[in-house]
Amino acid sequence: MTVRPTASISRIRFSGGQEFSFSPNEKVVLVGPNNSGKSRTLREISEIAEKGQRAWPLVVEQVEFEKVGSAKQLRAFLEENAEFHDGSYTFRNWRIREHLIAHWEDPYLEFDLAHGYLKNIDTKGRLAICEQQESIRPSAQKRKPQQVLYDDSALMNKVSTHFRQAFGQDIMFDYRGGSRIPIHVGEKPDASLVDRVGDRYVAAVRVNPLLDEQGDGMKSYAGTLFETLVADLDINLLDEPEAFLDPPQMRRLGQTLASEVRGQLFVATHSSDIMRGFLEGTRGDVRILRISRDGEANFVSEAAPEVVQEMWSRPELRYSNALEGVFHDETIICEDDSDCRLLNAVADHLAASDGNSWKDTAYVPAGGKHGIRKVAEVLRKVGVPVKAVFDIDFLSEEELVKSTVGAFGGKWQDFQTLWSRVDAAVRKGVKLKTCDEIKDELIELVQNSGDGGLPRGDLIEAMKQGSAWNIVKRGGKSDIPRGDAQTNFAKLSKLLEGIGIYLVHVGEVENFCGELGSHGPKLSSPVQN
Repeated sequence: MTVRPTASISRIRFSGGQEFSFSPNEKVVLVGPNNSGKSRTLREISEIAEKGQRAWPLVVEQVEFEKVGSAKQLRAFLEENAEFHDGSYTFRNWRIREHLIAHWEDPYLEFDLAHGYLKNIDTKGRLAICEQQESIRPSAQKRKPQQVLYDDSALMNKVSTHFRQAFGQDIMFDYRGGSRIPIHVGEKPDASLVDRVGDRYVAAVRVNPLLDEQGDGMKSYAGTLFETLVADLDINLLDEPEAFLDPPQMRRLGQTLASEVRGQLFVATHSSDIMRGFLEGTRGDVRILRISRDGEANFVSEAAPEVVQEMWSRPELRYSNALEGVFHDETIICEDDSDCRLLNAVADHLAASDGNSWKDTAYVPAGGKHGIRKVAEVLRKVGVPVKAVFDIDFLSEEELVKSTVGAFGGKWQDFQTLWSRVDAAVRKGVKLKTCDEIKDELIELVQNSGDGGLPRGDLIEAMKQGSAWNIVKRGGKSDIPRGDAQTNFAKLSKLLEGIGIYLVHVGEVENFCGELGSHGPKLSSPVQN
């Protein structure tokens, strides 16, 4: 029995000049902002495969293919496994004219070769493949995935299991569908009904609705499984698999594709849930390429293997919306969610009254000032432009400032002297409140709380006033001693902003709206409204 020759993408060069090499069976996820060229990359790979140097791509400059096996071996395989009629071989849904087989030795997959090895699976195609397909005679070529599944119960059960994991229902054939192959969605007939063309089995199937009459979510999911797990091509290009799906289904689909697709798989997505699914399905063994656009050129950066492993292994990345940053033009990291919402609301308001286009920005909470560095490190390694907003007491911890400066690409020696001067001036020059003064303030807060409950955040902040930096946090930069300390603070702030670190000069975000007297969500909600 002749083994079928194989093909894979071995190298891609993008218009920005970056080149990447690939191995057979690798899983590659293309991410990036809207209109950065993710979907076009897939289309141009397919076009270059089919047309070679006759293609006119914009995002992808060059694609190289690796082929294992010879034209002679391909001809022998087709002679054994394909139908031959009127000068052409037909194998499944691939038809190639006999005299074009010799082009296997060429660099690309031109002249009918591409259709036997590569497919660009878009949203429209995934929905269309779920239409009822023709029944065929046993010896005929199986041109559609349903025709393959009809004669392969094990593969059908596998596909049905993956579908059930996403929707809680099975898919099954009506084996008495006549000239068509109907697929139904629901509960499989009782296992004791072994005669699949018997009246009881068929009746149990037909009480369930047809797949082709379901919503786009179910059809897109099933169509993706059909085109990737059943079609079994060497090179699979999958565009926006998240279309029509809910987040849990996206994650499940990403996990299934990562672990089950046999050949190379290139996925263009704008969904962090699809990406999480791939991270889970491969346990971090996936290539992540981020595409960005600058004028007419598309620039691509790849997350190093250790960074991808970090994305998969660190809960603050894997189970948060930190990964959303890879799909935007830039990311602003804040200490908590309420800060993100407030800054986002202000930005939306300003953008609405500005005739210029604003960057598509992701606002990511880090769960405190110490978490910002961790998120920034990973996003910067994937090529995401990152900024961060800190309360002013960020400057109170030398090790925190030092490590964060490093995470944003700065050199600590450029900041250390200024930071030391500002920190010393605050600790020596800011008058601390006495225990009695703090106690009096706590009593006043409790007495003024009314029936709405105790102001927990204000009470906690009041008790911190034995620290100089906490006093500055409440009052802002105006509480920093005058003179050299103010000058050094201004220089330090400007230096930090140069690497993307921004300090709230009024102390903390809540102080922008001090008249509301609230912290966290209690502040951001009325401001947004």
